[in-house]
Amino acid sequence: MDCAWVPGLSEMLRDPGGFVRYVCECRQYGRLISFLILLTLGGFGIFGLVTGFFVGWSVALLDMVKMIGVVVFGFALCLPSLYVFMCISGVVLSFSRIVTVGLVITAMMGCVMGALAPVVWLFSASTSCLGFFLMFLLFAGSVAVGFGVLPIKRAFMSGVFNSCAALYSWLAILVGVMLQCITLMRPMLSPVGEDAKPQGKQFFIQHFFDALNLN
Repeated sequence: MDCAWVPGLSEMLRDPGGFVRYVCECRQYGRLISFLILLTLGGFGIFGLVTGFFVGWSVALLDMVKMIGVVVFGFALCLPSLYVFMCISGVVLSFSRIVTVGLVITAMMGCVMGALAPVVWLFSASTSCLGFFLMFLLFAGSVAVGFGVLPIKRAFMSGVFNSCAALYSWLAILVGVMLQCITLMRPMLSPVGEDAKPQGKQFFIQHFFDALNLN
């Protein structure tokens, strides 16, 4: 597939299945990697920034860095499983193309998180109810994950992949890993210098309920 024309953001959002097909079939796909990384880091970073406004500027900037770290660290940890799952499912692609397919998913999530950032900022700046804000963040994150499924679903429907079970399984693992990374980087909604970083191991579900003061 000769690719003098390179699809951009609009094409990815309107036709994620066609975008994945481009990644899988085009000879010149390398320049897309930086584009997808930028969308991923930008979206997650902006989401972290507006989340931290719940406390203030200092925490907002720190949360921006933490959210970028969450997606980078989580994606890196899940790369081996992405490659193995895709190979087991019969997908014949190079490692770099498989990585790019994974980046399409995280870039889609990043775009949705960036689009929701103004709404998250409104609630972070106007409410002091931590429980409500945490539930709203959970809802916003779930919406982003839901749209992250679209490239997988559309690619399967358009015949790019014979099965989407591998990518669905990988996305579930990626989300779990990123949630655990958030727990590892806690706290994210506490003033800088107030109480040292919580010590000890903790599962992300336990961390969430602890934040809600439910246990």
